[in-house]
Amino acid sequence: MQPLQIVAVLLGLAALFTWINARFLKLQPTIGLMLCALVTSVTLMALDHWGVDVRLETTLRFVRQIDFSNAVLHGILCFLLFAGAIHVQFRRFEKHAGTIVSLAIVATLIATVVTGLILWGLLVATPFAVPLVVALLFGAIISPTDPVAALAILNSLGISKRIETVIDGESLFNDGVGVVLFTILTGILIGESDASAAVAVRLFVREVAGGILLGGLSAGIAHRLLSGVERHAANVLMTLATVTCGYAIAEWLEVSGPIATVVTGLIVGNFTLPRTTDAAARRELESFWDMLSEILNAVLFLLIGFQMLIVPLNDNSALLAALAIPTVLIARWVSVLIPVTAWTVHDHCQAERGVLVRLMTWAGLRGGLSVALALSLPPTPRRDSLIVATYAVVAFSILVQGTTVGRLYHREFDGRTDPAG
Repeated sequence: MQPLQIVAVLLGLAALFTWINARFLKLQPTIGLMLCALVTSVTLMALDHWGVDVRLETTLRFVRQIDFSNAVLHGILCFLLFAGAIHVQFRRFEKHAGTIVSLAIVATLIATVVTGLILWGLLVATPFAVPLVVALLFGAIISPTDPVAALAILNSLGISKRIETVIDGESLFNDGVGVVLFTILTGILIGESDASAAVAVRLFVREVAGGILLGGLSAGIAHRLLSGVERHAANVLMTLATVTCGYAIAEWLEVSGPIATVVTGLIVGNFTLPRTTDAAARRELESFWDMLSEILNAVLFLLIGFQMLIVPLNDNSALLAALAIPTVLIARWVSVLIPVTAWTVHDHCQAERGVLVRLMTWAGLRGGLSVALALSLPPTPRRDSLIVATYAVVAFSILVQGTTVGRLYHREFDGRTDPAG
């Protein structure tokens, strides 16, 4: 199919499923889209299994023609991160910077290690055992959280700005941290990098520090470009150019593109736009990025649902998937306990610590980044099983956690003052 035909099919299906969700399902939009796509995938496979001619091979060719991993890691991700970052108010972000940084870096590292160790320990004495580095690689794939669905639901319930800022800030930065850990562990696995701790730390610092510096430089260029320009179309073009060029340069320099993009978005949103554009121009620019984010998220969650068609299912995969879901939840709980404990000690709300840990554990949804990382895995032991396990965790987190996190919030906070308010 031609690129225009692929885009037409994706946008047409996204529009159709959005209408179905709005009229009948009434779920949060991204959850509704993924559910519709997932149900469609399962229905097609079931009908084909029962001998009904649904042209499944044609659908499979279409899905395989879309390189989901490249589309996310080298396209959609940078736009979504920038769109999210320009809305984060720096004064709120700065107030909770310690918690956000500890969740984005320390908690992601802890979740990666805990996930890998638990999974490796559970499988080590079975025929499905995987090397420790592969188990840790799965931890890096599945540790970054995606707050799109959770925040939309919690915001509708009046979630405090503090929790919103922490969850949003964590997810913006832990995407970059997760990609860095994935890159380091992949290099060790295929022999491109030394397995020593010193080398891993040096690579980690280079990726993170390089991303921060490049993000600051990109923001400085954007500030210069936007100064004195009042045309909406020109502002849109220059921010698009900043994001795409900055991300491409980060990949060329082998530093973290996601972190560079987030830093650029934070600076542009908090310093550049208030100083270089009037209120009306700023609203127009933010509206454009909001709309672009909505469209890209719709396509992204649609594609996640259709990846079910090409996920390599087998008995080994089913076992790993069944173990992965509780393992990831346990690792998430452990990883948020330490930062939240430090956070609540200073605010004299230790009694509410368990409530906050449970909420942030259940609201830690996984999304397209994890699926994209899994699909980009090099040939490794149990590669197909890791892809299935990743997909199972993502589907569970979006369809189960995403649809029940609102009830958890009501149960924990109804009738009491939000301790993080």
